[in-house]
Amino acid sequence: MKKIISVLLLALTLSLFSSCIIVGDPDVFTPSYTYSFYFKNDTTRDIRDFYLEDRSGNTYSKGNGVNAYSCEAGETLVIKNLDKKDYKLYYQYGYETLKEFGWFTMDSDKTYVLSEDSLYKGKLD
Repeated sequence: MKKIISVLLLALTLSLFSSCIIVGDPDVFTPSYTYSFYFKNDTTRDIRDFYLEDRSGNTYSKGNGVNAYSCEAGETLVIKNLDKKDYKLYYQYGYETLKEFGWFTMDSDKTYVLSEDSLYKGKLD
């Protein structure tokens, strides 16, 4: 019995001193989430252009680099793979003055509904 206890204590001591600690890089294991922004034109007028801009001045559009990307009446378009940060929405009817929707945080998928019922103002869901 003494031999069994001695062997178990020796094995426990050896396992404590021979164990290694593995530390992972948190950036490698942390999943990066991206979100989608849906622009729904629920009006009878076509939108000449719409895009998002972050606080650094980077722009994001459906066309990725296309200067103007239209959204026809009744159409819903999406801008994908957006990181979690603050954005501002810009849109324009024809060649009218560019309209903007203030800053919002992209922390989930968002839908912006532009409707005539609210005097051509949009609503973020």
